[in-house]
Amino acid sequence: MRFVVLFLLSLTACTPDQTSMDTDVWMKFESADPVEQTMDRLEEAIRSQGLTVFTRIDHAANAAGAGLELAPNQVLIFGNPKAGTQLMNVDPDVGLDLPMRALVRAGEGGGSVIVMHDPAAVATRYGIRTLDALLGKMRSTLRGLAKAAAESA
Repeated sequence: MRFVVLFLLSLTACTPDQTSMDTDVWMKFESADPVEQTMDRLEEAIRSQGLTVFTRIDHAANAAGAGLELAPNQVLIFGNPKAGTQLMNVDPDVGLDLPMRALVRAGEGGGSVIVMHDPAAVATRYGIRTLDALLGKMRSTLRGLAKAAAESA
């Protein structure tokens, strides 16, 4: 019994960079439009900035293919090799979290929510304490992309 209590206590002693549930790890943006429209605009905005779109994953369609139900939920994997390479040159393991991803999921009242990792939080997870200017630019770019995707046409 004592071992179980100590084990449970050790789980709650994780540092913030060991968990991904801290609210400052996520950048969230609301859109009044459904997932499909919001994701289409996000993909268009990403391409218009000269970024690379690697793939788009429709989790709800995949769930339906397995005979399951899931609210609309899509992920876009995208990036900029010039930015990502700088981070990976500091710590190659950051490649586990690159390229960047954006989740667009069903929100309230028919709208959707765009969710992305904050680049600064990703860098912190890997102990990257340099490249503040790059991380700031990445954050600003992601905010601009999300704003463009969240605005109704």
